[in-house]
Amino acid sequence: MEQCFVVRPCDIDMRLPIFCLTLLMNASLVSVLFADPAGAQERVRAVEMVDRKPEKPFRADADYVVLQGLDKETALILTFGGRVGEAVRFRTLQIVIRRCQRTPPDQPPEKAAFLQIYDVNSATKEKSQVFSGWMFKSKPALSAMDHAIYDVWVKDCR
Repeated sequence: MEQCFVVRPCDIDMRLPIFCLTLLMNASLVSVLFADPAGAQERVRAVEMVDRKPEKPFRADADYVVLQGLDKETALILTFGGRVGEAVRFRTLQIVIRRCQRTPPDQPPEKAAFLQIYDVNSATKEKSQVFSGWMFKSKPALSAMDHAIYDVWVKDCR
């Protein structure tokens, strides 16, 4: 014998809102548990940034330039240097160091200096400019000084 349930209209009216409310609550719970809340990645990145130790900032500009000079008459090579903004002497040349730069560690190594080089006549103390521009350590011939007796090139930036 089969049993039959009698459902009254007032029971249907009460069960439907409760059923819908239960479904909504379950859906909300699932979305909270499994969905990525807005801004969660930004909060994680912020926490990672706080946990990291600050790196020492890279300075492209150096304070000291090391140069080498060749005296073609005597075949003597001298290493000398100076601070940015100073003028240094190599034989009859006066070298004004304007700037020295190096590349960051994550790029191919390169060092370059902006130099102004004057040939000073020892008798009259008159200066004539023989070079003004950037000299590169890796490619000295790219921007070379043209002088009959002396050659100068960049060795290092510190």
